[in-house]
Amino acid sequence: MKWLNRHKKWARVIIIAVFIIIAIVNRDIFSAENIADFAPASIPAAVIIFFAAYALKAYTIIFPLMALYAAAGLVFPTVWAILISYIGLIIAAGICYISGKKLGEYKVNQLLEKNKKAANLLNKHKSRLFFLCLVSRASPLPFDLCSIFFGAVNMPLWQYILATAGLQLLFLQAL
Repeated sequence: MKWLNRHKKWARVIIIAVFIIIAIVNRDIFSAENIADFAPASIPAAVIIFFAAYALKAYTIIFPLMALYAAAGLVFPTVWAILISYIGLIIAAGICYISGKKLGEYKVNQLLEKNKKAANLLNKHKSRLFFLCLVSRASPLPFDLCSIFFGAVNMPLWQYILATAGLQLLFLQAL
């Protein structure tokens, strides 16, 4: 156990590398059809499996979100598929936010020292993190990385959830 505590960082890197290699070698496994085939016949069990898949997606950037959306559409009726995908996305976003919180503002500041444009943007808009989060959700920026960022800069959780979930609700209403 002492060895694991001392080498936690390398253990994480190795685990992520193994997931990436497996995903590259077996990329066909992550198709919507294969994910849908993996879902159990029991609806409550299938919902739990989908929520677990969204949680796993938060830890692996390579897990295809679009395949999860499509698989939900194959397994559940349309309204339920949208609702399950919505809740699953909130679960994934929450996990990434918490990861960012653990990463901490200090680490973010270290990273921003390397990128002055990003540092200027953050300093200029630190008081407007809600708006920045809202805009990031409507942009092509990576969802997980934005979630980690907002957790790391200590955006209040209630504002983060409102900006993340609220914009998605607007898109759902447009459907």
